Amino acid sequence: MDTVLVVAHRRPEMLALCLERLGEAHAGYHPSRGCTTYVLLDRGYDPECEEVARMHGGEGSIIRRDHRTAGNNYNVLEGFREVVEREKAGATVHLIEEDVMVARDYFHFADMAHRAFPTTAFCVTACESLTLQNRGARTRHDPKAVFFSPRYQSLAMSFSVENLREHVLPHARQEYYDNPRQYMAEHFSTSKIGHGMGEQDCLIDNVMHDRGLKCIVPCSPRAFHAGWYGGTRSAWRPEGSTWRERYAQVRAILANPERLQSVAGKYAHDCRPCPLEGYFAEELTWTKDITERKR
Repeated sequence: MDTVLVVAHRRPEMLALCLERLGEAHAGYHPSRGCTTYVLLDRGYDPECEEVARMHGGEGSIIRRDHRTAGNNYNVLEGFREVVEREKAGATVHLIEEDVMVARDYFHFADMAHRAFPTTAFCVTACESLTLQNRGARTRHDPKAVFFSPRYQSLAMSFSVENLREHVLPHARQEYYDNPRQYMAEHFSTSKIGHGMGEQDCLIDNVMHDRGLKCIVPCSPRAFHAGWYGGTRSAWRPEGSTWRERYAQVRAILANPERLQSVAGKYAHDCRPCPLEGYFAEELTWTKDITERKR
């Protein structure tokens, strides 16, 4: 059984759209192993997120967290632990944050990537490379092509339970939760990529760097980050007293790529939509010919 973990906090309108997209992807492709989705509500979550999650998967799909640690580290890593302890070898774990929208062929792509490179890749992302984004570059369009990146990004990720058990869960302990930055400074003292604020994505990035692990990245993305607002981001936010009102505004923006780029403002490079109908490529091939091009 494969498992999707959707991390949610205070954007129920985004969560509703995210779950809709996952539903479309499930309709487009059913892994032979079956798949279950859980919404991980972190401490301080908006109660409307409960309503949204219950609408899509019922009460049994909700996992609530009550902890005293910083950020979403505990929520994500303990979610991994719960799945790894329950599932058998060969299962895949998907990590989707509430502001990530997947294409209809998301599960098709992730499954093919894991099958095509079972021993080469530590994880698979369906989004475009953040490393290239930050350099102002993009990959050539090729639905069949993938490349290997040494960097981690917490966007539409999937892992085998074996890789999570071996490489990630050894660090999911109280020592890390209590003081993430100190823990990383002690365990990755020679890191060349930095420790950031010690977030779980930075932790996994350092694990990959330390062990020489690789992430599969598509040349043509099967998901995109839509989080132009939330947390410390100061871009325009939807208005409305209920999540349904805000949902209608966000849905209209996501349906119009030019408007999304305009609303996202300085975060536009981080919110580039991909075709949501998907590609359903019949095969995937590794390429060195990424052919970055400047925007």
